[in-house]
Amino acid sequence: MKHNILTATLGNTTFMLIVFVPLLLFFYVFYIGLNSTSKGALTIFATILLLFIPFFIMLSISGFISGWEIRGHTLNLTMSAVTTKLSVPSLEVGIINGTGWAIGSCRGGVHIPGVLLSATMNFKNGINVVALQHFSYNNFVVIHTPSCYYLIAHPEVEKLYAELLRLGATEKDFTSTFY
Repeated sequence: MKHNILTATLGNTTFMLIVFVPLLLFFYVFYIGLNSTSKGALTIFATILLLFIPFFIMLSISGFISGWEIRGHTLNLTMSAVTTKLSVPSLEVGIINGTGWAIGSCRGGVHIPGVLLSATMNFKNGINVVALQHFSYNNFVVIHTPSCYYLIAHPEVEKLYAELLRLGATEKDFTSTFY
């Protein structure tokens, strides 16, 4: 079982919107800048050009390569904040709804509001987690190891949860952990 945010969760249409709409805007501004003789238009062109460079750098190295893969009894997680291999039989897993969580801060990763969250988060109750969330999907698989919590949310999260249980992970209720 393999899942990659770029190809599976975001899908071609969403990825094209995230990449190509800003790219088209960039080329439009570039075209206007090349055809302008006005000093003000050239300043605007240069400013927008400088704003787009970090966007494309971030896009090329961002959490769009985030995802997971199950090989045998090993869960491989690749998120912008962490890459790790976890032995499935040693995991505690649960599925919960994340609506109403008291998140303190996000750090180290990618957060495109409403599209993708792949970051380390700190809850107000002191728990630190590594999270991967697709769009605003609020059902999360919670994966707990002795050293870390991992949260994964997207439309197919129930399939991942069922596969982890089938491979020997221990089911646990995490409802009171994050509230």
